[in-house]
Amino acid sequence: VDRGRELRRRSLTHTHRHRPCGAGAGAAAATMNRTPVVQVSNVSPVASSEQLRTLFSFLGDIEEFRVFPPDNSPIPVSSRVCYIKYRDPVSVGVAQHLTNVVFIDRGLIVVPFNEGKIPDETKALPLLAPAPSVTGL
Repeated sequence: VDRGRELRRRSLTHTHRHRPCGAGAGAAAATMNRTPVVQVSNVSPVASSEQLRTLFSFLGDIEEFRVFPPDNSPIPVSSRVCYIKYRDPVSVGVAQHLTNVVFIDRGLIVVPFNEGKIPDETKALPLLAPAPSVTGL
């Protein structure tokens, strides 16, 4: 009984040298690069800004939020991109866990955006262009 009590005491006081207990790889990565901005790509064109904001607001306090092209844009697109700036950079690591979650009709791709601020539309829209195909694969 005393040995079991000692093992429980040790496990409760154990800390990792490389990161605190309970911190996942995404949280550790977000803490290292400290960007408060996340980029969400492969967003369905029928998803509204309000739906996206609601989804990502569960993960932390949002300081700034932009979707390109915006909801009312006449530009026909097959996909949209969203940028979220959180008050706490740790929220970026949490948001990355939504990668591959199907939202409306496709899996989201969530990555830290290392520039630390939301880009303007002229920089964000080229990210929507389809990737060039690679032959011979």
